[in-house]
Amino acid sequence: MNVKKYFNYSPDLELTVAQIGINKWDWEATIRFDEGYARRVMELNRFDILPIQNDDNIEHYYQTEKWGDYSKICFRTIEKEDEIYYRLSFIDLIRKMIHEDKYHYFLSDSNGILGLVSLNNLNCLAVYNYIYQITASLERVVSDYLKRVLKEEFVLEVLRNTNDKQANGIAVTFDKQITENSENSIFQYLFFPTIGTLLSHSKEIIKGDCPELLEYRTKFGTGNLYWDIRNTVSHPIRPLFLNAESVIGVNEMITDYVKIRALLS
Repeated sequence: MNVKKYFNYSPDLELTVAQIGINKWDWEATIRFDEGYARRVMELNRFDILPIQNDDNIEHYYQTEKWGDYSKICFRTIEKEDEIYYRLSFIDLIRKMIHEDKYHYFLSDSNGILGLVSLNNLNCLAVYNYIYQITASLERVVSDYLKRVLKEEFVLEVLRNTNDKQANGIAVTFDKQITENSENSIFQYLFFPTIGTLLSHSKEIIKGDCPELLEYRTKFGTGNLYWDIRNTVSHPIRPLFLNAESVIGVNEMITDYVKIRALLS
């Protein structure tokens, strides 16, 4: 069995920790039980975890006592609770991190350690693509619902007259493009945070049809959860995963997405 292939990202496979983390064939490790040397390697490469590799055996590692602080590191033995199955899903990984308040794991199978995944590894293209697909699907699901319950004339009136400048811009763009393609629908132009603006202005209509959706309304808005996550993965000028709170936020959005999709299906 070719285990290494599971460490290569493929859109045809569910996103797994193997595709997110670093495998033992490619990682930076040390063969020396030397704390001073290990600290220099970790600081130079910004590693918080440095495996110690003895031939093909990985049983120990060095770890910073405080994330991102290389002034003091400690020597640790890999325990069973430090290991996860290398084909665990991304969603199960972040939920495990939250539940256990632990942000690194060694990836393993029945034969031993195969790799490592930590908080820093979550800021990779595979994860960003995965989350972007979820945010785009969330936009589409809610936009399709709004198309069923709102008239286009009402939507355009809201977008033109709201204080939301981004919504105003969408209305202007739509008006220009409708002259070129009369089959365009304003609902094709909806995304965060404009969806939040529409949900706010159509509360009375939605209350009579699907009041539960309004519980999520504020999360669509500028500077709020869904908008912030989508903006980061679309234009990654800063890491999405910085600390425990950011992992909790992504898990909240994914959980909401599943609930909203079921609600509107």
